[in-house]
Amino acid sequence: MSQKIKNWSEYNKSLINRGSLTFWISEDVVRSWRSSKKTSKAGRPEKYSDSAIQAICMVRFFFHLTLRSTEGFIRSLFNMMQITLPVPSYSRISRRMKWLNLDYKKLSSHKPTHIAIDSTGVKIYGDGEWHVKIHGESKRKKWKKMTLGVCPKTHEILFTITSDESFGDPTLFKMTMDHLPKSVKDVLMDGAGDSYEMYRLAERERVNLITPPRKGSKYKIGIDRSKRDETVQMIYKMGNNEEALKKWKKLRGYHRRSLVETAISRIKGILGNTLKSRSLINQHHEMLLKSLIINKLNTLGLPVRT
Repeated sequence: MSQKIKNWSEYNKSLINRGSLTFWISEDVVRSWRSSKKTSKAGRPEKYSDSAIQAICMVRFFFHLTLRSTEGFIRSLFNMMQITLPVPSYSRISRRMKWLNLDYKKLSSHKPTHIAIDSTGVKIYGDGEWHVKIHGESKRKKWKKMTLGVCPKTHEILFTITSDESFGDPTLFKMTMDHLPKSVKDVLMDGAGDSYEMYRLAERERVNLITPPRKGSKYKIGIDRSKRDETVQMIYKMGNNEEALKKWKKLRGYHRRSLVETAISRIKGILGNTLKSRSLINQHHEMLLKSLIINKLNTLGLPVRT
């Protein structure tokens, strides 16, 4: 049963404000448009600041523009606003995106105690659905794996990792541990996290891994038992059935993990299921920028449900 939105009036305004161009290119960005960075390296100094390139790239991804269209979009915007600032060419936007000073700490300043992690696939290039239907799947069809970490309390994306589809969950989990804020105590994952290796990694990082055990799981008794065995044993004591699993999920607050799926759905629904960038570093920066876009949209307002 779907829940009704209580703050529809405020949330409706936030949806309208998403299309405001001044929201994406604010006065602060305009004031810091020209680079003030000094360098001792040979060659021409930077003309545009990182914040200017970042704002341009966010406009590009939010409005689904090509590089050339982005240049024309910003030029026409500045003409209408009567702003006499230079606009970088589409080729410079592409080059500068590679060297943007982006890191996970810029996604959020919040210090969460819980984090929900999940992965999904995003397409990077290949044939369209019609071509695949008529001629079969192309060898050029490629995907990247996107792993998100979301704070269940604020809905903010705290980190995103872009990797090859061949990366397994234990490898990705090791990578996520390097980006977890020190304040995190509980990590929520789907059933892919149910392995002794994952639990050992979590214990090493001093976090509690909350993941449902696979159907038919057994538990050990003895000195080598782990927290995974304690989880399986708890479900056995509750009845070892679907009702027992539901009760365990409620006790551990596992329902909060669905919020990372909501974040993935928002990225794909608002910003698309395809990465525009070709190089690995630009694909990584594109995902970081898209995560920043979602976090920026959150500041406008989120729906509050009954």
